[in-house]
Amino acid sequence: MDGYTGNGLLTTQIFWIAIFGAFAYGYTDDPENYNASGSDDFIKNFPHFDDDGNGGMGSVDVGHRFHLFFLYMFYLACFQAIAGVLSRLLFDLGCSYELMRILGQLFRLSYLLMTIMWFLAFFWRFMPSGREASGDALAWGDDKSGYCYASGLFIAIMGFCVLLGFLFGGGNYYYKGY
Repeated sequence: MDGYTGNGLLTTQIFWIAIFGAFAYGYTDDPENYNASGSDDFIKNFPHFDDDGNGGMGSVDVGHRFHLFFLYMFYLACFQAIAGVLSRLLFDLGCSYELMRILGQLFRLSYLLMTIMWFLAFFWRFMPSGREASGDALAWGDDKSGYCYASGLFIAIMGFCVLLGFLFGGGNYYYKGY
C-alpha cells in the first residue's frame, strides 16, 4: 500500500482490532459475566439470559452484553482491515469495477453495523443495570474488582466521542452545503 490513505486506514484498523480484541478475549480485569438487576431497564433480558442459579429472575447479564459488543466490533474491524487490503490489491491488479464496488458496499455496511453496535452499547451502558455493572456508584479509590469497570468506562468515553462526532460532523456537513 502506497500513499497516506491506505497506510493510515490500515493502521487505524489494526489499532481498533487490538483494542476490541483485548476486551473481547479477556485481556482486561473485567468479569465475563455480571448479573445485575434488570427490573428498571427499558429493554429486558436482551441478550437472553438463562437462569442458571447465579442471578435469578429479573436479572440480566451485563457482562455478556459488553462481551458481545466487543466481540462483534472485533470481527467487524477485522473484516474492514481485510476488505481494505483486498480492495487495494484488486485495484493494483486491475480487477473488475463491479467486484470492487461490491466490496465497497460491504465495507459501508460494516460501518453501519458498527454504528448501530455503538449506539446499542451506549444504551446498554447507561441503563440502570449497565450503570450498576460498571460501578458508577463506587467512590473514587474503592475496589473495582468484580465490576465491568474498564468496559463500562471505555464504552462511556468512546460513546460520547461517537455522539460528538455525529453532532459536529453532521453540522459541518450541513453548513458547508454538500
